[in-house]
Amino acid sequence: MAAAPVIARQLGDASSMRARFQAAPEVKRLKVVETADGGSQVNAELNGRMFALRIPPNWNKQAVLFAHGYTPPRTGKADTVSADPVVDDPAHGLLGTAYAQGYAVGHTAYDKLGFAVASGIVRNVALERLLRKIGAKKVFLTGGSMGGSITALASQLHPKEFDGAMAMCGPVSDWTYTLQHVADVRNLYNYFSRRTPYELPGSKDVTTGINGINPVAFFLNLRKLQNDAVSDPKGPAAQIIARTMSAAPGMRNKADFATLSSGLILAIASIDDARQVLGGLPIGNRDVVYQSSLLSDAENAALNEGVQRYEADPAPRAKLIRDYSTTGNQHMKLLTVHNAYDPLVAYEHEDRLRSRVERAGNLKALAQQTWPTLTLSFTAPAAKTLVPAAETFKGFYGAAHCGFTKEQMSKSFNDLIAWTSDGIKPRESFRKNLDQ
Repeated sequence: MAAAPVIARQLGDASSMRARFQAAPEVKRLKVVETADGGSQVNAELNGRMFALRIPPNWNKQAVLFAHGYTPPRTGKADTVSADPVVDDPAHGLLGTAYAQGYAVGHTAYDKLGFAVASGIVRNVALERLLRKIGAKKVFLTGGSMGGSITALASQLHPKEFDGAMAMCGPVSDWTYTLQHVADVRNLYNYFSRRTPYELPGSKDVTTGINGINPVAFFLNLRKLQNDAVSDPKGPAAQIIARTMSAAPGMRNKADFATLSSGLILAIASIDDARQVLGGLPIGNRDVVYQSSLLSDAENAALNEGVQRYEADPAPRAKLIRDYSTTGNQHMKLLTVHNAYDPLVAYEHEDRLRSRVERAGNLKALAQQTWPTLTLSFTAPAAKTLVPAAETFKGFYGAAHCGFTKEQMSKSFNDLIAWTSDGIKPRESFRKNLDQ
């Protein structure tokens, strides 16, 4: 009697993966399906939060995780991630590139929507440890926007967990800088738009959100501002945008609609959430001097008299600085990637991080790359994901947040791998101007 044929199973096949994950008691609601290429798609809960993985048939026993960015809080809604991180790649093509090279790729939900940096670190470390259990020899952490902050902080807090990290377009220095900036943008806009058709609805208090206001009403005023600014580049609407951004301190800003609207949206969406997480107001402007080169001395004096003044609560501010700031303690290899100009997360975060790491003598573990600024119009699909009813705005939008191409992300990722595997440190590049 002839022996039954032996069917060779590939390392990432669904049957093998199902058995490995079933052996981990912390994994619940497990679903493993075979993908068209013979690999596996894994969807389950880890310690009560959903995660998703794609494991290729030719798995190289390495994995790449992606920490996602800020998602505005919604009452009664939990954080989620896409079921297939290759088909619905949240990382500008990075996960697809890694998967094609034999890496398992995936992402995890956080404990909450919104300002979830601490949870993002904990959840990605937990998923990394699970991947080690099922056979991963190396695990890399990547992340974009808020996920870039999660990645940078995790690389310093857990230097032995991951084998390398890549933080993209994130507040990689500290959240005090970003939260204060967006509050300044909202404060200045309130001042310059006062008693104009562009004044925002709801509370003008920058230490709270605008709960109870229909988002449509909010965007109607911004749409009018943008459309009027495009129609009359020297008119009142264009002047409000220019004056607001020119007076925002601490960073180089473009006077474009993307920079203004990004700051306003994050300021309004995040302040109540940040206060809840930190236990009070973590920012303040009592001693800030606002100055615009577009204003006369008398107008600048009036500006400083007329803007809202407020003080941070000491304990929440101390917590924000202590727990949400990177230091010079960089020992894991970290590659940071930024556009030359980002309307939401300032390039200056890169300089601030580098200064800290350099002072500590750890630059050997930090590499930084700059990609040219990507500019969008409202006709571009990406713009429609940023602003509701984008098709009703006139053409120009401005610089993109996290404006990377798949080719750029693939290049940076491959540079990280060469650095961690062969010791070839990525070629660094730094901003020359606001476009490149």
